[in-house]
Parts: sequence; structure tokens; C-alpha cells
Amino acid sequence: MFASIAPRHFPGNPKFVVQNLPGSGGLRALQYVTASDPDGLTVNPMPSGRFMLPELVGGDVKGFDAFNSKLVGSPTYAPTHNAFCAKKGGPATWAELVASGETATGGVSALGGYAIGMSTIEYLGGPMKVITGYGGTSEIQAAVDRGELTGTPACNFTSVQDLFPEWIENNSLVPLFWYNVPIAQDWLDAIGAKQPPHIFDVIKATDEQQSAFKAGVAVNEFLRMFILSDDTSDEILQVWRESFKATIEDPEFASRAAVAGLDIGYGDPVELAELLKSGETFTDEGRNLLKAIYGVE
Repeated sequence: MFASIAPRHFPGNPKFVVQNLPGSGGLRALQYVTASDPDGLTVNPMPSGRFMLPELVGGDVKGFDAFNSKLVGSPTYAPTHNAFCAKKGGPATWAELVASGETATGGVSALGGYAIGMSTIEYLGGPMKVITGYGGTSEIQAAVDRGELTGTPACNFTSVQDLFPEWIENNSLVPLFWYNVPIAQDWLDAIGAKQPPHIFDVIKATDEQQSAFKAGVAVNEFLRMFILSDDTSDEILQVWRESFKATIEDPEFASRAAVAGLDIGYGDPVELAELLKSGETFTDEGRNLLKAIYGVE
């Protein structure tokens, strides 16, 4: 899709050739591009979290330096709320959960993704237990419905409407906390709920732990971040950034994405770079939190 729309927005209207280079979950392609000629003619839409997160926690991805990489932009940056919602019949607020002395349970397939908020609270000693191993959202929601789990981290219209629309009809969900962006008012209205507290209003965390959490969430949001050779000049990088942004904001690109059922949105590489830079200052306090919530060894 990008290759078909981009020529009209780049100087000289160049043609784009898409070449698949499989291997190691995208690592082979990433290494190929970062070491390529710095002429601006080779770019890679890397899976951001897979390679940036290990660097954030002090690891090393061979052939990749997240903190000094030439980031162009993301075509799929569309931050939405993340919330943990309990099924009615249990605690109606986080304060009630704490007062009850019980531990809330939430299920996920694996650490990371939807699990980040729950995992952070569990890591920081809050009344939350993350249970991994579920086959997907449908299994998680079914477990919540039969009372096996306290609630679900997949608390949004898309994840509820198709599987358990009666939860919406009966106002069966109670959001206990949110992170990333506040819960949209139309979703709160749909389930008859009020905005719950932010995650760091329900669990105590140091400033560094909060910064690490924010960086970890952001890395996940900047999906398919386009990246150029490490030695690309600032002049070429700027041309790419401006032309890339124009492509993503082209109405035809948006129209084609909608037909394909894709969520798109321009992700500013400068914003991500600043978050990554903040990660360079993390001590073990911040790194250990990220390792725990993402299951990084």
C-alpha cells in the first residue's frame, strides 16, 4: 500500500520495489537495512517492540542501535485506551478491591501487549495476578464470563461486541483502571460506567518506574516503524520524514487502509526517539520493571 501511494510524495516521483527478506522474525531485514548504503534508497518497516525493547532494558540486538537509529515514522500509530474491567458481581472500584483483601485475576496469551498494565501492578506488589496461556481474546473473555477470571484487559468495543454483546446490553463491566489514554466516553456510556483512575493512581511507583512504563507502552504503539541506514545524512532523513508523513496522511492511503480493515495513523519518529533517549538513563529500577512486564530474560 505504501509503495503504491508514496511516489507522488517523494522528490522525483521514484518507484518503490517491495522485497521480502524473511529471517529471525524480521531481524535479517533490519540488519540488512541498517548496514545498507546511506543513500536513502533502502528502508525497512521493522516490528518496533521486538527489537527496541531489548535495547531499552540493557540488552543488545546485533546490528541495531535503537538509541541512534535513523527513524522515519510509523504508519500504524493509533493509541487507544487500555483498561482492566471486572465483571459485575465483584469489586465495583479499585478501592473496593483493595478493601476486600482479594487479588484480582486477569488472563492473557503471553506477557506484553494487553498484559502490561496488570503485570505492572503485580510486579509492584498490588492485588493483581496475571495468568498466561490463554489461546486468545475469545478464550479470555469466555473465562471471565464463567467466573474463572475477575476481569479482562481486553476492555474495548471491538473485543467485547463480537463475543459477549450482552455485557454491553446489561452493563456488566466495571473498569478498575486505565493507562495510555483515558477510556473514550462513548465506550464508558455504552457500558454505563465512569472513568476509573489511572494505573499510577492505584499503585505506587517511582518516577523512573513510571517513565520506564511509559516508554514500554510507547514502543508497542509505534508499530512498523520505518528505518534507514545508520549512516543516512540528516538531509536525506528529513526528506524521508516529510514525504513519509505526507504519504500516511494522503486520503487515498487512508481509504485503502479502511477497505483493508487496517488502523492507520502517523507516528512521529522524534517523539519515539525522545522516549528511547530517556531509556538510556534507566537504572536497574526501570529496566527490571520492563523486563518483568514483557517477560524479557
